[in-house]
Amino acid sequence: MTEPLKITKTEGHVTILHFHGHLDGQTENLAIESARTVMNTGARFLLIDLGNVDVISSAGLRALLNIYKMFTLHDEETAWHKVHAGELYKSPYLKLACASLHVNNVLAMTGFLQSICIYPSVEEALRSYSL
Repeated sequence: MTEPLKITKTEGHVTILHFHGHLDGQTENLAIESARTVMNTGARFLLIDLGNVDVISSAGLRALLNIYKMFTLHDEETAWHKVHAGELYKSPYLKLACASLHVNNVLAMTGFLQSICIYPSVEEALRSYSL
């Protein structure tokens, strides 16, 4: 049985979603819907705190990919690539923080960290946003 995912939220210039539990097939929709709710309130910047995520599966990765697409402006990314051909685009809108060594390794091995910045602490991640 999957450990339920609990999500708490901290609001500010950057909205923080704090994930607690497993990010997997049983919980991916909760993660996506929580991010969609944040976006629908007009928030532009999202930080996901993974400090209490002990398991991330392929479905959890799919949830992060969907959230990335939600918070990444396609036209902006396309324009960026025209100026920076061959370079990797990193989202200035969605960032991750506090991943355990295991979760960080999964994100790195699957290529997620090529497009999403990750920080060792929530505080460092918040400082990285240019607001």
